[in-house]
Amino acid sequence: MGNCDGNDAPLTPRLSVVRGEELAPPTEDGLWTVDDVCAYLKMGSTWVRSKTASGELPCLKLGRSVRYSPAAIKEWVEQQGRGR
Repeated sequence: MGNCDGNDAPLTPRLSVVRGEELAPPTEDGLWTVDDVCAYLKMGSTWVRSKTASGELPCLKLGRSVRYSPAAIKEWVEQQGRGR
């Protein structure tokens, strides 16, 4: 099964946070982590995890990990602006 954005490229691990520094902007390749979504939305991890757990944020569960499609997160943001 490929990534939820239709990209079948293998997922490559990457660090989004470096201690003592701001979050790096998320990249468009592959799936995003919680930290990537936090950086994009400029929200804290508690908020992102809460919205994920309630089903409000679109996500993909891979085993015990949660990842996010950049396209799905951007669409969700647009929907919030339109009032759903």
